[in-house]
Amino acid sequence: TLCLTLAPLGMADAARSHYGKEHPFTLTDLPPGQLKQDLQRLPPAAQAKAMAWLHRFNFPANDAAMLRADAKGGIHYQDFFPVADSVQTATPQALTGITPENTFLLHSRPNASKVIYLDFNGHLISNTAWNQGRANPLTARPYSLDADDSTFSSSELISIAAIWRRIAEDYAPFDVDVTTQEPASFGPTTGRILITRDTDANGNVMPSQGAGGVAYVGVFGLSNYGYYSPALVYFNNLGGGREDYVSEAASHEMGHNLNLSHDGTSTQAYYGGHGSGE
Repeated sequence: TLCLTLAPLGMADAARSHYGKEHPFTLTDLPPGQLKQDLQRLPPAAQAKAMAWLHRFNFPANDAAMLRADAKGGIHYQDFFPVADSVQTATPQALTGITPENTFLLHSRPNASKVIYLDFNGHLISNTAWNQGRANPLTARPYSLDADDSTFSSSELISIAAIWRRIAEDYAPFDVDVTTQEPASFGPTTGRILITRDTDANGNVMPSQGAGGVAYVGVFGLSNYGYYSPALVYFNNLGGGREDYVSEAASHEMGHNLNLSHDGTSTQAYYGGHGSGE
């Protein structure tokens, strides 16, 4: 599993192994790289916003290579997940009770106070932080394992149900309903994970093209959460849509929305766990 953590503690600030809320820093303290360059070219007000944003959570030094600041000072992660080239095997779980007819009606905890919506249908992205510097909206494509974006095949429906089940299991301990049914409305505690391609239906480059996923940090629960949504997962860069890769990336990107940084090792941003295989 690709892990994240809220607050790595006990590390000496002088070593600069961590930055952020419990490890205050200045722009000069950051290691060379894209994040530092992003911050340096921002106007003063946006730079101050970005620096304040980076102090709302703790992040290890390795994360600096994956954090980005947008033109207005918003902070997001750009994740290039390590993936294997192996072909996906059959879904290991028996998807009991799930049929093609109810694939888009799945709920993990219907009465929960918070919602994570898994959007496989494609989505028009407009008037969001992802649209900065763009003249037109982005027409994100649906999840598809073949060349036909207009309908879902039986194998695609099975994959969608399996992805939902994996993500629902990740969030099972919490008061959140992971669902494939689009909510009637979206508010501060209704998240959207958009599972799409990194090029939209009109050939436009999606944000952070080439990445496996991208998401703003610590925006879930804010009054303007919708502006920093959705969290984006690019299935075409995740084994062509493999259930395990897509589900892990989706849980991971929503974790960033929830203010989580990476929980890697002293040398790697991502920790894949012990042993081999599932």
